[in-house]
Amino acid sequence: ALLAALLAATLAGCAARTAPAVPPAPDRVQDQAGASPEIAAAAAQIAGGDDGERICRAMRYVGENLAYDPDGNREQFTKTAAGLFQSKILGGCSDFALAEMALFRAMGFPARLALTANVKWIKLWRENSLAVGNGHSFVEVFLDGRWRLADPTSFVLYDGYDPAQKNLPSGEIAMARGQDFASLGIASVDQANALLRQTAATYAGDYRDPELPVRCQVDFDFPATFAKLGLLFLEKDVPSSALRLCRKAAELDPSRLDAQLCLARARLKTGDRDRAAKALDAAQKLDPANPEIPALRREMGQE
Repeated sequence: ALLAALLAATLAGCAARTAPAVPPAPDRVQDQAGASPEIAAAAAQIAGGDDGERICRAMRYVGENLAYDPDGNREQFTKTAAGLFQSKILGGCSDFALAEMALFRAMGFPARLALTANVKWIKLWRENSLAVGNGHSFVEVFLDGRWRLADPTSFVLYDGYDPAQKNLPSGEIAMARGQDFASLGIASVDQANALLRQTAATYAGDYRDPELPVRCQVDFDFPATFAKLGLLFLEKDVPSSALRLCRKAAELDPSRLDAQLCLARARLKTGDRDRAAKALDAAQKLDPANPEIPALRREMGQE
């Protein structure tokens, strides 16, 4: 979960929080990490509570308003934070990290990337050099006078983190740290995989789980979130992804009107009129007077 106000915008907003020095980023990083109206608007919605609570609410915002599209995985490391917030589509953990780091910075918190390699993958790669690379993108965020660790796809903020430690949660070892991917010379999946292989070749095999205490973790209303993101995919004309999320929302909670309407729209978009009609029937039982139902039936040719 994924960058906004880095140099001028970020650091100006962080005057009250003096973070340890971070190596200066090249000019191109400003392009990848640049602020945008969408990022600023999202940051403005997150107020109140202590700093840790605000960080978790920022992660919640990304999880509820930007949708994961597996087809975008090959495009990781090529995007900008502004582009992600404009498209509202994320392609993998690097996009989540870029988006969440951008939001943290726009809220006034210094933040940077921490890239890792997975130790299970390293063992597999040493046995088979063709094994597909497996790592993760964490975000380090500076609050309460020290760096904290955020997992952008598990939506967790950890306490007790030491940036100097090699071992990170979930079987990951530190690989590189930077202002963003451009500052690390990573602009493609192939370049990220090259760094993974380099790390794997020198790994000493001494991983130990740091067992970091969880400061907060986002607790999603999954049926509502899946329905919302399913409708987002319909707006973006990605019906297969819309159907996947709408169907999951309806399975988790068949009594949700938004889930059934989402499923009906997704079924209709994919040409499955019979199942779309069944979802509409379920929606009508939940809310007989809902005005969307007759409109959808007309679209299906039922009225």
